[in-house]
Amino acid sequence: MGRSGQMAGWAYDDPSMGTNTAKWGSAGIGDIWMLGYDPERWGMVPDPKTLSTVIRGGNYDYLTNQTHWENLAQQTLPASLYLSARPGFFGNYTWPWVDGTTGAVNTLPAKARYEAGAPFALAPGATQ
Repeated sequence: MGRSGQMAGWAYDDPSMGTNTAKWGSAGIGDIWMLGYDPERWGMVPDPKTLSTVIRGGNYDYLTNQTHWENLAQQTLPASLYLSARPGFFGNYTWPWVDGTTGAVNTLPAKARYEAGAPFALAPGATQ
């Protein structure tokens, strides 16, 4: 969550989430987590049901440069939550292309093919 090197002035949680008061945006430039608000009525307090039932563990953020495990036991994130193995179309590219524990972002094969002017060609070393 966020952008590498661009999180100065941001806060992790909106202060309103802990105090249940309408203080949206008071922490600085912005907040990584701002839950339970009605986007048409930012002056209202956040919905307490949203705050008490959300599961947000396992998200890496560039503000703290770590993966947080609120309300969940710390665990190892798999390379994919839906694929059981590296897909063949990744060829020689790094799999997974995003490291959920460090925030490192590698080359996405589809983007590399597009930028090379060959959007429908297979990645080097890839199989169909």
